Amino acid sequence: MVRGRLGDSSGSIGFLSWVPLEHEPGTLLKIDGASVRKFRETPEINIGDRTRIEVYHDTAFASMEDLSQANKVAISDLRNGMRDIEVTVQVESWVQRSFSSEDGTERVVRSGDVIDPSGRCRLTAWCEVDPEPGDFLHLTGARVQEWQGSPDLVVDDAAQISNLSDAPWESIDPEQHWVDVDLTSMVSGGSRRGIRTSGTVVAVRPDSGIVERCPECRRVLRDGSCMEHGPQRGEEDLRLRFVIDDGVSNASLLMSKDASEAFLGVNQESVKEEIARDGRDGFVASLRQRVLAQRFSIKGRSIVDDQGAMLLADETEQIQTTAADAANDVMQRWGVVL
Repeated sequence: MVRGRLGDSSGSIGFLSWVPLEHEPGTLLKIDGASVRKFRETPEINIGDRTRIEVYHDTAFASMEDLSQANKVAISDLRNGMRDIEVTVQVESWVQRSFSSEDGTERVVRSGDVIDPSGRCRLTAWCEVDPEPGDFLHLTGARVQEWQGSPDLVVDDAAQISNLSDAPWESIDPEQHWVDVDLTSMVSGGSRRGIRTSGTVVAVRPDSGIVERCPECRRVLRDGSCMEHGPQRGEEDLRLRFVIDDGVSNASLLMSKDASEAFLGVNQESVKEEIARDGRDGFVASLRQRVLAQRFSIKGRSIVDDQGAMLLADETEQIQTTAADAANDVMQRWGVVL
């Protein structure tokens, strides 16, 4: 059995060969009949006895030096399944916890939030490392694994981590660190944390308001029942669901309880009383009157998958725009000169 990595100009991927593979690093290969499987939730190429491999010649193919540069990424470049990447981050927070594994042994995992000029994510370390908030870490051979819909960094060995004495950039204030991303770029890119975007509300979902959640998994109950845990005595929660659009792309916007209360300016109990008085349809109608066709700035994280794009808001603020400003914006966008 042989393990290794293959790369081209788009990135790299691990491989597992069940047959002898005696090619030196840097050899250009043409592989036909291989399969792709998952190892530790990460795709890798499987090479078997039916796979055909031959040395290939292409002077236009990326050099080894260029391929090594392809593994150097920023947080905004992270995608689920990436391996052997090189990235520098600033530590925002760091904790450790103990747990019992399936075989009964006690294990310790360390994790925290990290940032760079392009965004933020979580870092999980399955090794003994205890950085302080504000430290700069250089990671090599790191892998990316999705957690709660977002790509996060994982390291397995302390040798993969270097604590830098020289700061690669001016220290970032985590409280003020939001990376501006236009809605179309967000929708066409990967899932990201710590972003700020904007869009116009074009729809308000009729299930906005008070919902009941399963006490076991927090899924929204349908007719008093959870898809996973069956009939439940639900726990009340507040959420708002909109659709935002920038004229090119659209995404779902979801506000949880805290974000919804801040946006509405009232607490969950007040919303419950309004729905009891006016009905859910009345609450949604008043919400539509307030937000439809209005433009908002949203801070939060995005989840982009086969189902589309969703923005989970931490903060949502209306953008006050005069008619003159809106007209100038349209003319500038379309290159209109009067």
